[in-house]
Amino acid sequence: MVIIFTVFGLLTIDPLFRKLGADPEMIPLIRQYMEIWYLGLVFLIVPIMGNNALSAAGNTVFPSIIMFVAFVTNVILDPIMIFGLFGFPRMELRGAALATLIARISTLVVSLYLLYAKEKMLTLQPPKFKELINSWKSILHVGLPSVATNLINPLAISITTAMVASFGVVAVAAYGVVSRIEMFVVMILAALSSVIGPFVGQNWGCGKYERVDKALNVSFIFCTLWGLFSAVVLILFGEWIAGLFTDNPEVISIAKLYFLILPVCYGALGLVMVSTSSFNSMGMPYKSTAVIVIRTLVFYLPLAYLGKITAGLPGIFFAASFANIVTGLGFYYWNKKTCLHPACKVKQKNS
Repeated sequence: MVIIFTVFGLLTIDPLFRKLGADPEMIPLIRQYMEIWYLGLVFLIVPIMGNNALSAAGNTVFPSIIMFVAFVTNVILDPIMIFGLFGFPRMELRGAALATLIARISTLVVSLYLLYAKEKMLTLQPPKFKELINSWKSILHVGLPSVATNLINPLAISITTAMVASFGVVAVAAYGVVSRIEMFVVMILAALSSVIGPFVGQNWGCGKYERVDKALNVSFIFCTLWGLFSAVVLILFGEWIAGLFTDNPEVISIAKLYFLILPVCYGALGLVMVSTSSFNSMGMPYKSTAVIVIRTLVFYLPLAYLGKITAGLPGIFFAASFANIVTGLGFYYWNKKTCLHPACKVKQKNS
């Protein structure tokens, strides 16, 4: 599958990024980065699967080690390979991509070592065909809806990027800056959602529905508090933080506008991430897919387009914030209703 995606990606770099709003002058620079990035896909996907397997087994330490190795490797190699330090040639964008590739190779090596040597989760013995088919059925029951859910978000981001690109290169640069700053906020929520999945799955499978409900309550409270804290910080200091990434006053101005609108929804975004992970762990992936489809196709993209033609960039930002808040509250209600369903209470009492 990685080979198919890699070949397809390499053949579609130019038309894809032109659709995303790239100028002809930008295409050669984009190719410098993406040609290497696509070749490193296998080193990205295998560690992701390995991390999920380790987390599902209740081991959240090793995935943290794997990600930390990648982070440190990337931080060290980026300036060396981009600017040509310590005798290395100056490779600029290619250097950034190559540093990421090497960091991902390191995660692959560490991941395979931990899965094979430490956790004994890999075997060189091929399974029987019937066993393989049964395993695929169990995985795809959750996997296929999850794939659909995970494809929708990048698609929405791509369409949003194209909308933002219609306002010029400065708007795209600002969108890139705020996305990187936003990543630090969302990273905490993503970590929580990755941990809550195995916990919910194990307790749900044991019939301990009240523990699941309690864990989700604590997680939802944390998401709300973290969202409020992040909103206060970014509303007050977002302009200054954006200034650390760029000295362009137009880019900083757009970033400031973004941080006056979007941070209010970060808590709700956390509810979406935690709930999606929980529903998948309960064996109810279609609920996650349904809500994400409603969020993206019913609320976000139509409102973003309407906001773009009526209010410009602020309209796009308001659409994203509104969609996250509505979806987060909807997920919260659906999760609570699922955990406290009368059938679950009966099962809890009998168990």
